[in-house]
Amino acid sequence: MFTPNRKSAPADLGLSHAAEIGPGLRRPDRVWSLLTPSVGWATLPFPDGSLLIVGEDMERSEAIRDAVFGAILTAGGIALVFGIIAGLFATRQTLRQMKRINVTVRAVERGDLSARTGAPVDARTDLDQLALAIDRMLDRIDTLVATIRRVSAEVAHDLRTPLTRVRHSVELALAQHDEELRSAALGEALAGLDEALRLFSAVLDLAEIDAGNARARFQPIDLAEIVDRVVDAYRAEIEASGRNISVSLAREALVAGDADLLARALANLIENALKYSGEHARIDVSVTEQADTLTMAVADDGPGVSDCEVSEMLRPFGRLDRARRASGNGLGLAIADAVARLHRGALAFARLQPGLAVEIRLPRAPAVTAARILDQVD
Repeated sequence: MFTPNRKSAPADLGLSHAAEIGPGLRRPDRVWSLLTPSVGWATLPFPDGSLLIVGEDMERSEAIRDAVFGAILTAGGIALVFGIIAGLFATRQTLRQMKRINVTVRAVERGDLSARTGAPVDARTDLDQLALAIDRMLDRIDTLVATIRRVSAEVAHDLRTPLTRVRHSVELALAQHDEELRSAALGEALAGLDEALRLFSAVLDLAEIDAGNARARFQPIDLAEIVDRVVDAYRAEIEASGRNISVSLAREALVAGDADLLARALANLIENALKYSGEHARIDVSVTEQADTLTMAVADDGPGVSDCEVSEMLRPFGRLDRARRASGNGLGLAIADAVARLHRGALAFARLQPGLAVEIRLPRAPAVTAARILDQVD
């Protein structure tokens, strides 16, 4: 059999070199291949004692090997250079984005709530998405802070009148020697304090509703029962004012919510209808169903409002010019709107000819909840 050997064969293949070829081999009679210094060779002994040496020139294989190694080194070097350049570019972009975010955060820390990172809307990188989220968060914070400042200013403005009246009444009571006049002045002071307390209570209620904590108290309720209860409470006052009231209810008006908050929202709508509808006006309270939505509405045939006045009416402490002479603090519709949003619904306005309808649209309770409330009724 062949015995391969990768050593370079010696130029003179004598007996002394036969041992290098393989053990037990005798001196060859003939050598049939001239070996060069760079040869891969093998030997084959014959029965007559002759030895066949077969060799192959390895220069071509070594040249291919060197060429492959050279190509790998060249390509690896080029890839390494481009990788370093790309890494430096990406690092520079990342550092630039991080610096932009850091500058914005430090500006906000100094009190500049208008600072923004300026991230593109179609953010592609993770840092751009983070910067965009920071911008949106700052927009929300800016809006909330502006709302707090505006509400604080309006609360202070609305408190000035009753507190001024309280001070004037107390001073008048102190100056009076007549017991009856002093009692009347103190009564006026108490009325002013009650008005201030009602304002504070309304502001706190609005903040609690906006916080959304009341969702933990949601129960299956029937809107028809709420409407009957609230309308009965206002019926005597409405009829005494010379107005008429009618009620129209859907057969199944089941929602998941807070009965007290929904009753308060409906009461605010009825009070607005009482204040701003004309004498002998008609007030219609209804609950209608449409697909998966239930609508609780209060409509009147009063003067109504224009489209541009709707946003002012929904703003906390927002009051139309023609309504400033009436009592109130401008929080009634704001609370009703907050209650609707708390129940994942919406407050909407529908202009009538004549008049206005204010609607609270709520999602219908799921079938499981509806079955549960029907079991309770049974």
